[in-house]
Amino acid sequence: SVDDKGPAIACLYAMKAIKECNLPFTKRARLLLGTDEETLARGIYYYLDRDETPACGFSPDAEFPIIHAEKGTIRFQYNLPPADSDILVVDAGTRLNVVPDYAFAKLHGITEEQVISCANDLTLKARISTQKDGDDINIEVFGVASHASYPEGGINAVQNLFLLLKNLYPEPNSALKKSIHALADVLKVETNGLSAGLFCTDEVSGELTLNTAILKIDKENHFCKFDIRYPVTHDGEELLKKLELLATECFANYKLIQHKPPLYVEKDRPFIKELQKAYEESTGEPANCISIGGGTYCRYVKNTVSFGPVFPGQKELAHQSNEYISLDDLRKIAKIYAQAIYNLIK
Repeated sequence: SVDDKGPAIACLYAMKAIKECNLPFTKRARLLLGTDEETLARGIYYYLDRDETPACGFSPDAEFPIIHAEKGTIRFQYNLPPADSDILVVDAGTRLNVVPDYAFAKLHGITEEQVISCANDLTLKARISTQKDGDDINIEVFGVASHASYPEGGINAVQNLFLLLKNLYPEPNSALKKSIHALADVLKVETNGLSAGLFCTDEVSGELTLNTAILKIDKENHFCKFDIRYPVTHDGEELLKKLELLATECFANYKLIQHKPPLYVEKDRPFIKELQKAYEESTGEPANCISIGGGTYCRYVKNTVSFGPVFPGQKELAHQSNEYISLDDLRKIAKIYAQAIYNLIK
């Protein structure tokens, strides 16, 4: 609703309002809707290959006032050793761009008392639940979901599970346990890659973020997938080299899934001035340019920036349970978008 069906409808009605008001304009406006922004952006590539590229524009896919910088994104996979005689199954996470709020593990040779004792010793932020299953035990880890660009807003169930497993098996007597020990040590419950040697930051976009997103371990599947958002002035290729070296330390094989370079648009572009004017006239608030860790279609289309729909101070609800946008905010952003679109085409 807020990411992004509501804002898309608001833009559609904003364009309709301009047309019905018979306002004079000298340029054309077009609403482009895609369905693949969260993954490979194949839709926008298809469009740009076959139709005209916009001179400028905005995407209602982030926050107000104006997002002129988007961190680079690296998504990668570590292929781990297969399940052993103790760690039978691990299943956690569904999407790379979401902090996993649930993790499941089926273990052999471990008691409920051992799990509870280890969890208490670690003072984990995630909630742990156990249930006997014959000679095995099922463990559930409950964290808090958040967008991968804001992992500090969640509690990562996978990283908490790694710490728990390391302490349940203090002597790593298999390839899988060695890998889990290493991953627990480099990940901890951090969200900035500090212990992994990946930390970097800049004044424009802030710190690198790291989300341990998906973990699957059984006899056939055994991998862990990650999502990194890195500062706009940092060298992504240097990070890729570090990730490959880190895989060796974690007894894993590295596989790059996707690398999306960062977006950075200078603040003094004329079209940005028009967006600032629309926002300031509609809200009475200053329209500063800011950066985000999330990614939008803007990184694929030159001279475009993200513009709303979340207002300063509001909680970011994208990708969370019960995501919504209020009707008052929907009306408010429609008015802002109408003024912004008209400023760009008049």
